[in-house]
Amino acid sequence: MKHFKLGDAQVQQAIANFISEARQCSRTDYEDGQGGVLGLAAMSTILACVVAVGEVLLEDERDRGKTQATVRAFYRQMVDKTSWLKPPVGTDHSEEHAIKLLVEYRDGLLHALGRPPWGMLSAHQPADVQAREHKELWQLVVPDFIDAVEETVERLVADPEKARYAWNPEAEKRGIDREPVKKEIWNTL
Repeated sequence: MKHFKLGDAQVQQAIANFISEARQCSRTDYEDGQGGVLGLAAMSTILACVVAVGEVLLEDERDRGKTQATVRAFYRQMVDKTSWLKPPVGTDHSEEHAIKLLVEYRDGLLHALGRPPWGMLSAHQPADVQAREHKELWQLVVPDFIDAVEETVERLVADPEKARYAWNPEAEKRGIDREPVKKEIWNTL
């Protein structure tokens, strides 16, 4: 039985599909004419990718299935850790706040169809930090985050060692594997 690796073409196509879908959501306006993009849908999709790739990067087997550990593993590999996240005015950027925000978005969207009350999603960078609305919230710029995730995945796959990491480590350990969804099937979902 073939066990997929992070660098395999099938895995790369599955990741590319998630990134493409997230990007499309980040550019699509709601139909109600009230403005805004499908940021929650974009984040649900891209965070699924972050958690899946983060699982591959985990060094401690005991962390498998733990969202915070998988997000932390991915975040620590990110090429761009700051341009997509704007802290509240008067607050410094920190790794812990960034990871906590991503975990709470992922958990909130997955389990409660909500978002953390101390975070907001944005379709674009604020022109001026002092002039931005909701200065007390952590602002996550969705398109920039998607770009940062894509750039990180590209860098990971370009690393020959990381490209050989097991795509589904737990399944490989147990002798089973799940094939990533093929593009022709993906487009029918």
